[in-house]
Amino acid sequence: MFFHNNHYLNFFNSLLFMSILFLGRMVFVHDVICERTLRQADFMIQNHATVRQVAKKFGLSKSVVHRNLTTLLPQVDLILAKEVRQILTQNKAMRHIRGGQATKLKYANLKHS
Repeated sequence: MFFHNNHYLNFFNSLLFMSILFLGRMVFVHDVICERTLRQADFMIQNHATVRQVAKKFGLSKSVVHRNLTTLLPQVDLILAKEVRQILTQNKAMRHIRGGQATKLKYANLKHS
């Protein structure tokens, strides 16, 4: 069998070592993302902010912020996730009003220009 050959053993050992390093790095990255997600949730709750406002504050895309707050946050802190979910639901219910106000302001500014 080819496992008896030293060359293959060294190869598999190096693969195992690289996998451990990779997993160690992934754990570190995951911890950083979890911490960032908790800060995003705190900001959203304290300021009743929209996803767009959170994204702008943290320099991230709206899709990343939304994914962090809806999928990752419940795995990290369920109570905080429920509070964030309430704000997201409230923001979703009000977005047609915000959109109408923005359109009204846009055309009012164009009229005066």
